[in-house]
Amino acid sequence: MTEEKVFINSVDLRILVSEQLGPYCGTAFTLYVADGEYYCPPLSDVLTVMETARVDQGEYIAEAHDCDDFARLLVAAFIKDAYREGKRRPAYCFGLICTTGHAFNFFVDDSLAVRLVEPQTSKVSAISTIKDAVSFMLV
Repeated sequence: MTEEKVFINSVDLRILVSEQLGPYCGTAFTLYVADGEYYCPPLSDVLTVMETARVDQGEYIAEAHDCDDFARLLVAAFIKDAYREGKRRPAYCFGLICTTGHAFNFFVDDSLAVRLVEPQTSKVSAISTIKDAVSFMLV
C-alpha cells in the first residue's frame, strides 16, 4: 500500500507559517513563497535527502563557508532531488530561514508541522527551539 502524498498551496502555506511561527517572528519579517504548490514530505524522506547530500560533513569556515552557505547547500540538495530519475517532481516544502543571529533550514512535514533543520549537523527540531527572532524565510 502506498502512502498518499501531502501537498500545500502557497496561500495555505502562508497561513500555516503565520499560525506556527508568528510568535517567533520579529517586527521586520518577510516570507517569500516562490511556487504555487509544494510537497510536504514525511521525516523519513527529509532524512534520506540529507544523508545523501552530506552537507553536514562540510567544514565550517567563518565568512567563507558558514551557516548561510550550509543552509543554501541543503536547499539545493532538495531542489536537485525533485529532479530524481530525470523527472520533475513538485518542489519540496523545504527552505531557508534566517533569524537575527543564524541561518538554517525549515520544512513542512506531512502532518503540516513546520520543523527546523540545522544543516551543519542534520538535526531536526521543533520550532520552539528558535532562539532569536525570525526575520526571513524563503521556500
